[in-house]
Amino acid sequence: NPFFTIEVYQPNGQKAFTLVDAYNYRWSMGVNWINTLNNGMGMVLDLYYNNVGKSRFQYWDGNLIVLSDERVKKDIQTFEPVLEKLKKLKTMRYEMIRNNPQHKKSVGLIAQDVKPLFPQMVHQVVDHNRTGQPINDALVMDYSNFGVICIKALQEQEKEILELQQQKNALLVRLEQLEKALE
Repeated sequence: NPFFTIEVYQPNGQKAFTLVDAYNYRWSMGVNWINTLNNGMGMVLDLYYNNVGKSRFQYWDGNLIVLSDERVKKDIQTFEPVLEKLKKLKTMRYEMIRNNPQHKKSVGLIAQDVKPLFPQMVHQVVDHNRTGQPINDALVMDYSNFGVICIKALQEQEKEILELQQQKNALLVRLEQLEKALE
């Protein structure tokens, strides 16, 4: 088994590596030198799809950041309530069947359970299993969107908590008035 290190040198601001499929769709990446307002100067790994910047790995912490500027979005709408749907999801512990010789346990959700509740987070793909038959309708999930869903659910819970506090305060006032009337 030979071992090779591949190094690609690129001018700053250029894409160093591009994958092109049979339909000419392109995923590219490049390492770029940037100067940030908060974290100084350093190198980042930028990812592009059809020459449009999509995300970046930050040099200071390795986190993946995604383009979210309002100027690159349209048809912006308030998200519908999610708390009741979120409460229906079942968090599971499971073992992946393939490529798991140590029988490591994972935690997560089952795509078939999520799809009826949050269809925009579940996608169907062909799973090209290199060691067996492909699954032509495998379901994959975008777990990254669950953070946004949980923020929305917390906002809904906060509203419910405030309403309950107001009801409690009103009841305490009525109770105090009744106790005074009985004296």
